[in-house]
Amino acid sequence: MQIDKVGVEMPRISVLMSVYNEDEQDFTLAVNSVLNQTYRDFELIIVCDNPSNSAMIAMLQRIEKQDSRIKIVMNEKNMGLALSMNHGFEYAEGDI
Repeated sequence: MQIDKVGVEMPRISVLMSVYNEDEQDFTLAVNSVLNQTYRDFELIIVCDNPSNSAMIAMLQRIEKQDSRIKIVMNEKNMGLALSMNHGFEYAEGDI
């Protein structure tokens, strides 16, 4: 972990993921693929691009509790992949 100017630990790498209507099994596999890497100094930022999908929101809330490296970002409305990734990037704390 990197340390910022005020002594707070920051992850070295920020991993961004955007979700819309993903199947729970596929979503879980993708998240676990990132979390199970041997390199551990990262954060996983997941942007929900479908705020009206209550099932997706419930999955995100469950997965966020599993690992402190996960951050959930909710779009107010559907923005598409590129804008969602840019929105998630605003929350990134990693160097890369």
